[in-house]
Amino acid sequence: MKFTQKNFGRVSMDVCPSYIPGTKQYFPASEIVFDHFHVIKMMNDTLDRIRRKESRENEIIKHARQDWLKNSSDLPDKERDRLMSVKCMYLQTSHAYHINITLQRLWQVNVYIAEDYLRR
Repeated sequence: MKFTQKNFGRVSMDVCPSYIPGTKQYFPASEIVFDHFHVIKMMNDTLDRIRRKESRENEIIKHARQDWLKNSSDLPDKERDRLMSVKCMYLQTSHAYHINITLQRLWQVNVYIAEDYLRR
């Protein structure tokens, strides 16, 4: 099948930078859209990297890795209470956690206000 720019309006892909030039070359009129799974995975990895760095200086968050990476609605009461008590502290991990939650909710926002939502 010969692909033309008429065939595709959007191309969904992994966030791997090496895919972008080929997509732009073969589908120049298409819009690149990064898939939900890989965007959230990158944010989770960033959150964990921040938590690890900060846990070297803060014993409270040292053993709470899974608390930060799970959805708060999926946590048992004990883990949710522990997360709630820690996330209110002024921590870089807490800030990254709030960004992560905001990013996860992005896919539930109306497409017409998504950019404004993300900027806020």
